[in-house]
Amino acid sequence: MRDTDVLIVGAGLSGIGAAHRLQAARPRDRYAILEQRPAIGGTWDLFRFPGVRSDSDMYTFAYPFRPWRGSRSLAAGAEIRQYIVDTAREGGIDRHVHHGTTVLGADWSGDRWTVRTDRDTWTARFLHLCAGYYAYDRGHLPDFPGVGDYAGTLVHPQAWPEDLDWAGRQVVVIGSGATAVTLVPARGRVRGDLIARGAVGAAAVVAIVVSAVAVVQATQKVDVEIDYPEGSPQDFAQDWFETHDRDHVGYVTIDEVLKYEDKVFKRFDADHDGKLTFKEFAGGIPPDQANYLAANHIRFDKMDADHDGTVSPREMEDYYRAFLKQIDKKGDGKITEAEWFAATIGNPEWYPTSVN
Repeated sequence: MRDTDVLIVGAGLSGIGAAHRLQAARPRDRYAILEQRPAIGGTWDLFRFPGVRSDSDMYTFAYPFRPWRGSRSLAAGAEIRQYIVDTAREGGIDRHVHHGTTVLGADWSGDRWTVRTDRDTWTARFLHLCAGYYAYDRGHLPDFPGVGDYAGTLVHPQAWPEDLDWAGRQVVVIGSGATAVTLVPARGRVRGDLIARGAVGAAAVVAIVVSAVAVVQATQKVDVEIDYPEGSPQDFAQDWFETHDRDHVGYVTIDEVLKYEDKVFKRFDADHDGKLTFKEFAGGIPPDQANYLAANHIRFDKMDADHDGTVSPREMEDYYRAFLKQIDKKGDGKITEAEWFAATIGNPEWYPTSVN
């Protein structure tokens, strides 16, 4: 039997935050954190599917006692996980975490809680539950009729296989919630033949179940794409990418972007003097989109290397080449939609959190 003053269940974002506030408000109280998984981070350590990121801006989602200093407001899952780990380590909270401990039950008697785990039993004056609201050991999977006849690979994002190779394969994404919205752009462009009920799997190779709410029932070929709200940062980013990905291969090359932007330059250069003023550069932006206009101003100033108030074709090319090389993670000269979204959404230089 082990005893403490406060017992916290879960070492994710909530549990680490609760421990920090407990230390600050009642430094003499003893406490322990029971965590089922082998690492700190909770949901952000569990989910490793491509494109996983926050669906809330980090400047309000993060701890007020340790503000988010990252450059992106919609941060990648790995960044959030490291943020939680660093917070725990800096505050000495990690020393209080008991990993590999599953809580089996809790009872209140007299003035104390008795908490049973698969390793030992704890007693505590206060019990603070900071665990997730779904089972971490197995994601919910609806009973799809005919799934036994499916010849492809069935994947749940909660248990994403590290060795899954889905490049060039037909993919069906079942569901249209937050997971789908982050997963699909990571794919680039997801297309597949959706055939449901008894014939599931006749055409699709990989089926990804991201929601228990929506079950695809179609016998015709469809395109699976995310329709973002008009005027949203995602809408602008998607429009830019699709405009440049003219052959719909799911990526754009740096050379393709440079050629396209050269044509844009010539179209915007109204007086044909070989230079763009900011008025010419941002002429197509509605005046009510102040944040988006400000983002273009930041980008224009970065292009204007000689600070003469205009941008030349060479300055524009130098800017795009440097920016695209910076986000080309593989160094192969190809930019995927996931790389474009990650580099531009929430970036004040491109698409701020709100463009209106």
